[in-house]
Amino acid sequence: MASLRTSGCIGAIVFTAAMLLSGCVDRRGAAGFEARVYEVQLHADQSSKLDAAKLNARAARGEDIGEILSQIGATKLLYRMCQPMGYNGDGCITLRSRVPMITNTRTGARSSRINTIQYQLVGPDFKVFTQPPPDQAAGKVQVRLNADMTLRSPSSVETTSGVSIPANRRISLNCNNLAKVGERFVVASVSSNAGDTKGSSTAYVCSVSVAPNDLPATASPTSAPTTRPASGPSTADFQAAIYRLEPPADRIGGIDVSALSRPSDAQRFTRQLDKLGQAKLLHQASQPVSLTSESVVEIEERKPFVTGSRTAANGERINTVQYQRVGAVFRLSTAPISDPAAKSLRVRLEMKLSEMTESKLEITKGVPAPIILQGEFIYAGNLDIGRPFVGVCFDASSCDKDDDAVAYIYRVVLSNLR
Repeated sequence: MASLRTSGCIGAIVFTAAMLLSGCVDRRGAAGFEARVYEVQLHADQSSKLDAAKLNARAARGEDIGEILSQIGATKLLYRMCQPMGYNGDGCITLRSRVPMITNTRTGARSSRINTIQYQLVGPDFKVFTQPPPDQAAGKVQVRLNADMTLRSPSSVETTSGVSIPANRRISLNCNNLAKVGERFVVASVSSNAGDTKGSSTAYVCSVSVAPNDLPATASPTSAPTTRPASGPSTADFQAAIYRLEPPADRIGGIDVSALSRPSDAQRFTRQLDKLGQAKLLHQASQPVSLTSESVVEIEERKPFVTGSRTAANGERINTVQYQRVGAVFRLSTAPISDPAAKSLRVRLEMKLSEMTESKLEITKGVPAPIILQGEFIYAGNLDIGRPFVGVCFDASSCDKDDDAVAYIYRVVLSNLR
């Protein structure tokens, strides 16, 4: 069963919103959860081509959803989010950005142009839960998905000549399906329209695949108890790193994310990452953590940025400044374990990321307005000891000043139980 809600009119522009959910196993061996959000430009009379049954039939024949959509209209992959996912667990991927927009423009001293900036919170929030089917049927998994997205679209409203205010569209999807592992399926395709004299249309399509990365097992709780046998290991080595990558927006769909999970050591992983572009290490943590209580690692700072500017009578520029908390937080808790030689253990891993990057908008000449990213990634399930846990989020919806997409790659390793 599935339900979908959309909100936010686009003034006089015809707007079509379509949601698609598909589940599959990556035939190259990758396992986990992947979500993709596409934007499709098409004529209003072409919206019928987004029929769920037709998309489902073509996907079942092995056709790529992105390629199918590109045959319908100009297609852009806005978001791609990948993370391991267990047969019985839950996960969350949130990639929200506070994106600047110009709400007013005035002319200052010496004919300088000064913009008033406000921020819109946009981006996807996906929560997925998996568990064995009620009848323990082989080859199937129960999947529950809650997705909420806020996306920006162009509008015809201008603050001044050539400067338009974007419109927001909020799309929510809730579904609960018994999925056959290895099979693509469509659970919903919904469209809504608002009139436009140009007859243009914008569609948003979301595809999701779920392929558990562990074998069916007896159900166990996703929350980690704080008591455990005295004879079991109480400490482990925790290593975590978050990288930033800026690939061209048109390349993010073809990147083999599964290849990033193969290198067993950090140096080989970095070399693999460099093949995709110039990677920057944002945050890194390496320390022993307790397996008997929750462990938290915080790396944060308060960073200033300009929110407004004015010119004094003597021509001096005076900026208004605010502070934004940026950095990363890692939170780990584990379930009881009594075997020091255990190959895996059940964990709940939470990661939060906040970062500022420059946008293409300027408050005034030489003073860019930042994009503020806020990400949250949660995994509850089995974690293999010594095996890297790698997740990737691509964002091509709010490209940087060089028109590149941005990717955040996080890598976590838990090892050396003792």
